[in-house]
Amino acid sequence: MVDWIEAHAHTRYRIDGQVATVDAEGIAAAAFRQHTSRALDPQLHTHVVIANRVAADDGRWLALDARTIKFDQRTLSGIYHASLWAELTRTLSVEWHEPTNGIAEMRDLPAEVREEFSSRTRAVEQRFAEKLERFVEQMERDPTPRERWRLEREAVTDSRPAKSHGTDAASLHAEWAERARALGYEPERLVADVLLAVGPRRALDDTSREAMVTQALGALTERQSTWRPAEVVRELAAAVPTDVTIPAQFLVRELDRLAERAITERLVELSPPIVPGVAVRRDSRPITESVVDRALTTPAILGQQEWLMAWAERRVASGGGDVPLDHAEA
Repeated sequence: MVDWIEAHAHTRYRIDGQVATVDAEGIAAAAFRQHTSRALDPQLHTHVVIANRVAADDGRWLALDARTIKFDQRTLSGIYHASLWAELTRTLSVEWHEPTNGIAEMRDLPAEVREEFSSRTRAVEQRFAEKLERFVEQMERDPTPRERWRLEREAVTDSRPAKSHGTDAASLHAEWAERARALGYEPERLVADVLLAVGPRRALDDTSREAMVTQALGALTERQSTWRPAEVVRELAAAVPTDVTIPAQFLVRELDRLAERAITERLVELSPPIVPGVAVRRDSRPITESVVDRALTTPAILGQQEWLMAWAERRVASGGGDVPLDHAEA
């Protein structure tokens, strides 16, 4: 995930009076691995702190343009989760259920054990349900995908308990073991069943890549008509097969390559044409263009829009009366 942020990091400064968005020459970041949730349940996750200073292409140290990180938090989450299950599959032979909303659960972990050690998840889900009910009641509609995501993030923040610093690791592990035994599971055997499963493993071949691209574009077109490249990466991450053995650092680069291939071969660029002579970034877009303004769509969606425009023009030509739909055009 940090590799992806670094590859897409930018800074901004004025060139001849116009704001330019240029590639940053690397980032400084520190990653802190955590093993528990705030409710002190087992939860492997990582906190990343990124310094707000990057080297510009002219040698100066300037502020990081954080819009990519802000707009693409769901993409970063998707990349992290896909990388995590890919690494656990590769190194510990963990097997997974099919991902739901980009999250995969360990297949061989009993449901009652997962429930027992998911008190933080239950608190977030309860808070989210309350927020969702209030939103629908006040707005008289369901939230958009982005609004729903914001409600989810608010639920995480609102339900977050204060950090606990009084429990040492040995005591915490002993407590977890007792809770597992109370459910009828011996901890050592439970861990062995989850981590030593031997199932089919495969490489990320061309068939898998094609399936990922098809699934990603299908998920995007169900929800919206245009999207940015980072959103393509997000859905590709959600489509990573859980039985693929690939190191996380290679997976991140593969997601970017697949996104570029999908953009080139299957999508239509809606951003303005590049003016000849204008400098371009690593993403092949001009430095005069904001990194969050790029828009992509599919030929099928453009065809639908053209059909609707043709129908509207016929309706106007008829004086605003009813005009039959030409299903042959659809």
